[in-house]
Amino acid sequence: MGHPPLDVDQFFHSLVIPPRQPLTYETTLADGRSEGELYLVNFENHLTNPEPDLSLYTSKEPAPKTGSIKMSIDQESSSIERESDLSADVSKARVRHQERDKRNARNNDYIYLVMRLSKDAGRTWGEPWEMRDLAGERIQGNHQSVVRTRTGKLGLIYNDHLHFPNGHPTRDGGSGIMYRESEDEGHTWSEPVVVYPHHAMVCAGHALVLDSGRIIAPAYRWISHDDTGASEGDNHISFSFVLSSDDDGKSWQVSRSELFSYRYGACYSLGEPAIVPLTDGRLLMDLRSIHARRYQSTSTDDGMTWSKAQPVAGIASSSVPAILRRLPTGPLLMIWNQTSRGEILKGLHRARLSCAVSDDDGVTWRNFFNLESLDNESKIAPLPDDWFEVVEQQEDYWYWQPASNATRYVRAPGPLRNCYPDARVVGDEVVIVYDHGWGTLGVSSNGTKLRAIPIDYLTG
Repeated sequence: MGHPPLDVDQFFHSLVIPPRQPLTYETTLADGRSEGELYLVNFENHLTNPEPDLSLYTSKEPAPKTGSIKMSIDQESSSIERESDLSADVSKARVRHQERDKRNARNNDYIYLVMRLSKDAGRTWGEPWEMRDLAGERIQGNHQSVVRTRTGKLGLIYNDHLHFPNGHPTRDGGSGIMYRESEDEGHTWSEPVVVYPHHAMVCAGHALVLDSGRIIAPAYRWISHDDTGASEGDNHISFSFVLSSDDDGKSWQVSRSELFSYRYGACYSLGEPAIVPLTDGRLLMDLRSIHARRYQSTSTDDGMTWSKAQPVAGIASSSVPAILRRLPTGPLLMIWNQTSRGEILKGLHRARLSCAVSDDDGVTWRNFFNLESLDNESKIAPLPDDWFEVVEQQEDYWYWQPASNATRYVRAPGPLRNCYPDARVVGDEVVIVYDHGWGTLGVSSNGTKLRAIPIDYLTG
């Protein structure tokens, strides 16, 4: 017996790129030259082990644990309950993760950018082509954004894995942010320009061009005492900032603000920023946090300085990026992983992908609904506004199916990694793409799903 459909399944949807080798992650969209045209841009990455053990974590519940205390929020009453279920044996968990990473290690020498074109708003796609430089070599990189600059050319902001000078060997494969442009709609690209001299990245699809022509690249980087690849795990702090260019990518400047959260003298990470212009001329930045909520900051000078980041009221969220888009009818659209505190700690942190709109430039949000979800909950109760805590699945991080007796999750077991969305307005609808995989689709198995949602449905 199949799972019940989501309400949005009434609209067009397709698996543009099915889970397969080479893997694809963080697929983005870019506007074509003509009405209804869209570019799909993704990077491909091979696993060193082409046949990972798909049974390892598929449809598996977390093992019983004892030892330390965590707090959970009751979804109906928002009252606080205590439950003892987190393991204190962190070292054993890390050993498991190291063994898993060896089995499913990625070959960083095979990480290439690919494009394809749709002439009918994502209903069908032409054959993909390999993005190449002027010498004919494939472009090796990821974390890509393709924008249309004021010159009419396409601009590419991405992490380059081959040409970035003096890259940190254990920070995202030694890559760094670089920029290229294309005069032939993405088939060949100019020589790369260094955007920022140290390790950093721009979340895929998050770069944009302001009406002034300024290119905005919201970036983040992590710092750590650890010079190994483990620095991307527990032992680091990340902060966000903005890179911008007023000469079509030839030179770049760095914002004078760095954004992170802090309380009582302690600092916490804010990363993978997304930016959208507001109706009063300011810029709004949305930030990923580790506090089961989203953060926001604003700029009054086109991204050079930013206000102190503040938590967003009324929104529950796991530690993942969101995308913000202005709809032609006026409201802001946000797409993100709406997740309760308990779901974060139980490995459901990327299973539900939700949408909401704001009529007041991101202060309040309404018309919540799901693009993907194992249950039928469209609005998840957030933590109380005055609640501050680090909410992370530190000791047993993975993607877990709900417990077998969890009758709430009527679509379980199912895919567990629905995240990293991008969206473009095309006519009277919004075309949305996002990562879709893991869970019943297999460990380290990820594809790209597309949905085309009418604007009237999004705004209610």
